[in-house]
Amino acid sequence: MIINDNFGISYDLSGNLVITIPKSSFQSINLSFILESVEKMIKSAIKSACKTDWKNDSASDIVGICKSEIHNGSTHHDQYIYGL
Repeated sequence: MIINDNFGISYDLSGNLVITIPKSSFQSINLSFILESVEKMIKSAIKSACKTDWKNDSASDIVGICKSEIHNGSTHHDQYIYGL
């Protein structure tokens, strides 16, 4: 997502939000504009990270297709998967 041609938002491999503001922007752009842009970028990132619309999510196609007698798989995951 680009707020300004020079500003960018992305995520690193660990899932951390990374906002890129080139050094030249600090010299040529008003500080209040930079702060407003960063605020908009963070709000947008939060909105997309908290997405609850499953309609266009490919994961919704596989959720619930399997049946099992195990009803506590999340709490005993390692025991069931790895035998620990």
